[in-house]
Amino acid sequence: MNGEKDSHAQSWAAVPPSEAVNPWELRAAYERIDRKLDLLSGLVNQVNDHERRIVKLEQQCGRIWGSSLIRVASMFLLVALDDLNDRR
Repeated sequence: MNGEKDSHAQSWAAVPPSEAVNPWELRAAYERIDRKLDLLSGLVNQVNDHERRIVKLEQQCGRIWGSSLIRVASMFLLVALDDLNDRR
C-alpha cells in the first residue's frame, strides 16, 4: 500500500508548477459549467412546455377542422338530398 501512495505522490510531484491546477479555479470552472447546465435544463423545459402547447393546439384545431368539415359535408349532403327530392 505504501508503494501505491509513493507512486501517486511521485506522479503529482512530476507535474510542473506551471501546469498544476489551482483547486479554486477548478471549482469555479465546475460552478460555471453547473450554472450553464441549469440554464440549458431550463431551456429544455421551456421547449417541452411549448411543444405540449403546440400539440394541444394542433389537437384542438384538428377537432375544429374535423367538426367543420363534418358540418360542411352534412350541408352538402342535405342540399344533395333536397335536390333529389325536388327532382322526384
